[in-house]
Amino acid sequence: MLGAADISATHWIVFVAAVLVFLALDLGVFHRKAHVVRFGEALLWTAIWFVTAMAFGLLVAPAIFPDWQSQQTYEFVTGYIIELSLSMDNVFVIALIFAYFRLPERYQHRVLFWGILGALLMRGFMIGAGVVLIQRDTGGNLAEILDNLAHVVRERFKIHRQIRVHTAHGRFTGYVLMALPAALAVALNFINPEHMQLLFHEHMGQMMLIGAIVMQAIGYVWIRQVIKIEV
Repeated sequence: MLGAADISATHWIVFVAAVLVFLALDLGVFHRKAHVVRFGEALLWTAIWFVTAMAFGLLVAPAIFPDWQSQQTYEFVTGYIIELSLSMDNVFVIALIFAYFRLPERYQHRVLFWGILGALLMRGFMIGAGVVLIQRDTGGNLAEILDNLAHVVRERFKIHRQIRVHTAHGRFTGYVLMALPAALAVALNFINPEHMQLLFHEHMGQMMLIGAIVMQAIGYVWIRQVIKIEV
């Protein structure tokens, strides 16, 4: 198992240097001149950075760290995919901000770059301040404290994955029960459209639809609570 003690200052220096090099290449070389980033270019760069991350987790890290195991690769790839998925909400927020301030498209990449750089600096400052506060309040070896904390987090995620495996049948049953009425409604609409139109145009039909939707929502929440296990 790779621990905090296996990560030396050299690793951190190389990591920070690599991030700075990539940022410099992004703004100083590939996007030196402000221009409108089209869909094809954005998709290409997304693929390049994705392949770079996968190459690190699958090839580079196992070669650098002797204790790197398949579990670390799994955790790295899982964390990267999750963060990539969660970043979509940031894309929508950024698009709304750019639209509100009517920022020209040709300058959006540059503004976004400096915003990300500022976020990195602020996060680094907050992490450093948090580390200092933890060491001041707890004392002892900071590396050991962080290693124990990381171990607890890893074990928590491991238990969470095991619980998801054991409750997969319940989740699948819930999804089927939720999708069944909608699928049945679509099938009936194809078989006899006139009968389905009564649900939308008649008052009683509308009340039945509202009741069905409410019951579906209650059933969904109930099934979620039944199969939900707090870790």
